[in-house]
Amino acid sequence: MVNKKQGNVVLFPQLLERHLEIAMEAREQGNFQLARTHLEQAHELEPDDTSVLFGLMVTYFELGMYREAERIAEQILDSNKGEFSEVMHLYVLALVQQEKYDQVCDVLEPLLDHPLVPDYLQKEFTEILQTCQLLRGTIQEEETGSLLRKSIEEKLRSDPDYLNLLINDLLGGEVEKQLQAIEQLKFSGHPEAIRAILQLLTQDEADPVLKTLSLYALKELGWAETVSLNKFGQWFSVDLAQLPEKNRFGNQEQRVMEIVAEIVADKDPSLLSFALQLWVEYMYACYPKPPLTGKVEGWAGALHFVTTVLLGQVVSKQELASLYSVSVSTLTKNYKVISEFLKFGTQDRKAIHKLPLDGV
Repeated sequence: MVNKKQGNVVLFPQLLERHLEIAMEAREQGNFQLARTHLEQAHELEPDDTSVLFGLMVTYFELGMYREAERIAEQILDSNKGEFSEVMHLYVLALVQQEKYDQVCDVLEPLLDHPLVPDYLQKEFTEILQTCQLLRGTIQEEETGSLLRKSIEEKLRSDPDYLNLLINDLLGGEVEKQLQAIEQLKFSGHPEAIRAILQLLTQDEADPVLKTLSLYALKELGWAETVSLNKFGQWFSVDLAQLPEKNRFGNQEQRVMEIVAEIVADKDPSLLSFALQLWVEYMYACYPKPPLTGKVEGWAGALHFVTTVLLGQVVSKQELASLYSVSVSTLTKNYKVISEFLKFGTQDRKAIHKLPLDGV
């Protein structure tokens, strides 16, 4: 039998080139299986050829063979050959397709300022990273929720007084204890838990964020009727079937977060993370009142300003107003609204009732 390769010399270079030609033609015609066959034969002839590896990686991806595409991409990246940005791009996409969100985050976080990644990919990588961070958090939350549910169910079975303890914490405890009670009562499935949560929604002094979380807890408990909600000294009828998906609100509210992300993601990722958390808390506090009116840029700038203040950073209103293309007066008014909402759960629980909730 004749060896196909000796040392670093391919004995049949014409055969290698022919396999690559057929594979390229097959891919152009959409026949990826034929392309795969010839690329794999070319790979047997020359396992380290970058052109062969790149073609094989792309073909595997197009065939939905994401694990194989990931493996080949890693081989190319380890060799420090080939076009780094193209290989890395497909490598990341292969990881996303396999829902390996932790690995995507580990790969992309150090790449956001990498000199070999062009600007157009920097933007795409930033968006992919933010999405995977959210998805990773959702999966972790679901796993934690499943364990917590089992733990609470067992505790309620073994301790008859535990349900009453949670209800007492919910209706008369500090905000932190109330939040812990809500997180546990939503797994109880008990009518007494539903009655206690409905009572909390009528309390004038209860934290507005807590009340919105209570609506989600009622929905998880299977309550399908319209509920009465007392917020900001006003009464609302809330149809739980119309409750927004958790952490998902209207297009304008989402756009505020996107604008802040576009401006600060590359410069200060930690500020962005904190700002997004504050914005979600603000939207929870407002619900079911519309959280904003007017230009979204004005609210994005105000959110940025609130975040810098809470983080102890120094930035001028004029600078931020210019950055977000809004007036200083709009920035200041919206800043006051957001900051007063955020104060309600801590320093001044009555301040919320004095706010101009129809917007500024």
